[in-house]
Parts: sequence; C-alpha cells; structure tokens
Amino acid sequence: MSEIERAKNYISATLRVKKDRVTLKMDIHHSIHSHIIGKAGRGIQQVMRATGCHIHFPDSNKYT
Repeated sequence: MSEIERAKNYISATLRVKKDRVTLKMDIHHSIHSHIIGKAGRGIQQVMRATGCHIHFPDSNKYT
C-alpha cells in the first residue's frame, strides 16, 4: 500500500469518527467543577464510563 493510500485511509477513518461526534457546551461556574470531578477524578470518570462520552473542563488557572 502506498503512502498516499495509507494517508487516504487514515483521513477517511478520522472523518468517520468525527462525523458521529456531538459537542455540547455547558457553562458551569468554576467553583462547582471540583464537586463534579470528585475525589481523584472518580466522579467524572464514572460519568464518562456510564455515558461513553468525553468531558473536558477548562484550565483552572483561567480563573485565578
């Protein structure tokens, strides 16, 4: 398989994954983040496992 074919296959696979992706933005006050994340991240890990989603919190330094 040529380099071009490999690149084409890689790009196609990436696009298939992103095609089914949904993004939802929720504005939650930064003081609540630690309650959602939980001790050692267990709370948010449980939510991500149960839902199959990825959850991102903004950099905490943004608010200091």
